[in-house]
Amino acid sequence: MSINLSVLSANILFCDDALYALERLPSESVSVAYLDPTWNSNLHVASAGAGDCDNADAALGNYLSKLIQQIHRLLNERGTLFLYWSSEPDLDARLVATQAFGTAPTYEITYIRKLAARSHPRRPTSNSDQIYAYAKSDRFTFNPLVRQLTASERSRYFSMSDDRGAYQSKILHTTGMRPRRQFEWRGYRPPEGRSWAYTAEKLDELAANGLIHFVGEGMPRLKKYLDEHPGVELGLTWDDISTHIPRNERTEYPYQQPVALLDRLFRLASEPGDRILDPMCGSGTALVAAHRLHRTWWAVEHDRDIQSLVQERLLREFPEDQRHGFSVLDRSHLKDLPPTDADYRSVVTNFAEIESMREQVATLNSQFASLRAKMPLEGDSHGTTDEIIAEMEDWIERAAFLSTKASGRFIAVVCNWLTGWDELDEASRSFLPQAEQVYEILAANVDQDFSLFVLQYCKALENELLSKLFVAYTTDCHARGDMAPEIVERAQGEGKDAPFARKLSKRETTYTLGEMSFILGLVKPTGKTLAQSRLLQDFRDFAERYFGQNIMDRQFLQQIELINSDYRTKAAHPYILSKVTADRCRDAVRKCLNELILSYRAQRATE
Repeated sequence: MSINLSVLSANILFCDDALYALERLPSESVSVAYLDPTWNSNLHVASAGAGDCDNADAALGNYLSKLIQQIHRLLNERGTLFLYWSSEPDLDARLVATQAFGTAPTYEITYIRKLAARSHPRRPTSNSDQIYAYAKSDRFTFNPLVRQLTASERSRYFSMSDDRGAYQSKILHTTGMRPRRQFEWRGYRPPEGRSWAYTAEKLDELAANGLIHFVGEGMPRLKKYLDEHPGVELGLTWDDISTHIPRNERTEYPYQQPVALLDRLFRLASEPGDRILDPMCGSGTALVAAHRLHRTWWAVEHDRDIQSLVQERLLREFPEDQRHGFSVLDRSHLKDLPPTDADYRSVVTNFAEIESMREQVATLNSQFASLRAKMPLEGDSHGTTDEIIAEMEDWIERAAFLSTKASGRFIAVVCNWLTGWDELDEASRSFLPQAEQVYEILAANVDQDFSLFVLQYCKALENELLSKLFVAYTTDCHARGDMAPEIVERAQGEGKDAPFARKLSKRETTYTLGEMSFILGLVKPTGKTLAQSRLLQDFRDFAERYFGQNIMDRQFLQQIELINSDYRTKAAHPYILSKVTADRCRDAVRKCLNELILSYRAQRATE
């Protein structure tokens, strides 16, 4: 018996392998997918091992990758995948999902398990699991959720009361000097540098309604009542959901989640009437939560005993007059349906290699920490900093994982933001994808030092400036020959341009980003050194011919200087560069590289 996909019922339990079922479902038909693969139950080892993988981790990773690719296809434009992952499996599910979606998680939720059992005999017990949220597009559904204040928060923040109830008091003035709000009201004036937050008429109205708290000779304050408090928006750490399964929810399934957790996820990322997908439904908690929230659902479960458990639970959940509110389909219903889409990208590589890369990153960061500990926070010379960075970069180049060619997916990441991959220098085509790969490894773990990534990203900018400007100028300058006397004179002097002149005289092309940043700082249009040096004027003229006027403007040159001082140099000092800092560095370097290539391309088109 075959089925027509166009008339699939609202709620269906597919009794089959998850991948087999998902391949046959229509694209963009799901609003939220919840995936909680309990690998330690060995439920999917048989399916995962069907491929040509050499070990269990690779087999599981290969299966999970294909599953997530199907989920990505099934999600509509506003859809989100929630990937629940405990600390037990050694497989890096975040890395697999990021490769399959082509992007990092949109956000990550930490779920605190207060009754955590020991999961490993030789590791500290983890009391939290991660829920990674992957959005299909930037138009994903997001409904901010709030919680009510706790008893202690209510007593702490709403400590005053009157006939209307408990309240807290807020100031009635705001920052800034606003002339129309600089008036005396009932003998009070706002403090120096501040203004009333309301007009005199509004203040009178608030006072008439008993909403202003007068405190003796102190400034009056606005009353905010507890019953009007909107609640506190939930953050990314959820520690208020009990992991204890209520008696009326309990099943015999060993890895059951509380309905409250799934309820919160579905309210966060869907609307009533949306469809929820759970491709490994286990005890059926996601289906219960979806039903109670008036969402429809599709679910898959291949184990016969668990299928029976889920069906019994659904019969209890659905009222007797709604017993036909869901369908149960098995392979006899699906076998005649051809796959809607069974094409997969090979995004999961050798997992042993991934683990080796992670170890290399950890080792490099450890080496960096020991080297940077020798440096003071302030006051060292550019030369010392460049020596430290040169040693770090030498370690990076000798690291095994950086000698491996970056995968096409990381090249694609670069191509997504870069205006001209083919116009990058050959070395930069290695630096940038490798840096993106390092970023992904570091981002998979909290509290990581991103100095390694920052150095590799800055190395790409350094290389492009060198290959497209400084080497080109050195060649042009010597070919013309007219600057030779000036170069000799400046090289023998003590001016700020002397190191540049000495490199030119020897035809050296081994500049660091710090050295190039310093030289570029000298050719700012307002610089005094520029007016006194014909060499620097010639260099600036060449750069404007080569790239165009905009590449030598103040903003671009300052951006180069900031990248060097705020990111690259700090990576060599005893600073821990956070993910936030790394993101800022990445944005700044990307902007500069795009400007370089666009300017080069535009100037070349006019020749």
